[in-house]
Amino acid sequence: MLWLEMSRDSAHGGPGWEFSRCLWSPAYKKGAQRSKWPYWDSLLRTRVGDNVLHLRGIGKQAAFVGLTSCEGSWISTIEKPPAPGQWAYADEFYRVPLRDWRKFSEPISLPRILADRREKLIQYFVNNKTRGKQKRLLFYVLQGGKLQCLNGAYLSEVDDELAELLLGVAATPEDAERAAEPNTVTVSTGEALRQVLARVGQDAFSEAVKANYEHRCCVPGCDIRDSVFLVGSHIARWADVESLRGNVSNGLSLCLMHDRAFENGFFTFDASLRVVVSKRTGDADEWIVKHLLPLAGERIRVSTVEPSIEALEHHWSRNGFGELSTAVKLS
Repeated sequence: MLWLEMSRDSAHGGPGWEFSRCLWSPAYKKGAQRSKWPYWDSLLRTRVGDNVLHLRGIGKQAAFVGLTSCEGSWISTIEKPPAPGQWAYADEFYRVPLRDWRKFSEPISLPRILADRREKLIQYFVNNKTRGKQKRLLFYVLQGGKLQCLNGAYLSEVDDELAELLLGVAATPEDAERAAEPNTVTVSTGEALRQVLARVGQDAFSEAVKANYEHRCCVPGCDIRDSVFLVGSHIARWADVESLRGNVSNGLSLCLMHDRAFENGFFTFDASLRVVVSKRTGDADEWIVKHLLPLAGERIRVSTVEPSIEALEHHWSRNGFGELSTAVKLS
């Protein structure tokens, strides 16, 4: 997920709570009702590794200035920021630690983006209003025919379509490889943007793949359903096969353990989508032996879109399942 932090306050909480060090907000609005605010509650939906795009400044000076990543899970705390400003009324705050500050070599002007891509951003805004429960929290509104920032939209959502509209840089295979590296440091604005767009595209792919398997691990006998422990895993690597990029048939919904075992070639699926265990599994970790060997010959869980044989062939070739490739070609 890509989030957009709109922070106008230069102090931003004071020492330990500074801009690029953490996301934070009051847990409720001022008043007797202690009502909630969606753009603060969005902190509770962040996950470790999520990217955060930072918007700073007011009016003509507003600009995207850099990126961070979420370092840990959100917490609720009674500790006040050293400089809480107008939020000093609260006795509870949300806080998310950040890491890997990547400052853009050239800030990206928001007024210029709103002017240059006005029609497309308006259309996105209008379309978003029709999404019902799937509607995104946006940082901008359309008022009197004018696009402008929504007051109080502290932490908003940015999907792949909006990211392209705002940042306007196409991702490359090399960017996708680097996007998977959590400690990547960049200085070029263009390179940083390509990386985050690649990451957003990967997140969208992952969600589509998990939905294809009804948000459960596709390995037979695995009961993992919690999305926190599921991965929309590539079969053929993103950088290897251009024609399969973003294609749901190039994905498997796997739990974290099965994802690592699949990625490292301890098992695969044959052309009939049955589990094939690597011959080297016998020398592997006890978990691999205990949980994979009994699955040999079992068929993958049914999905709406079945795995691509072309993608599986790449997985076989990369991990030493050459006999499966031969069998497919002879059949």
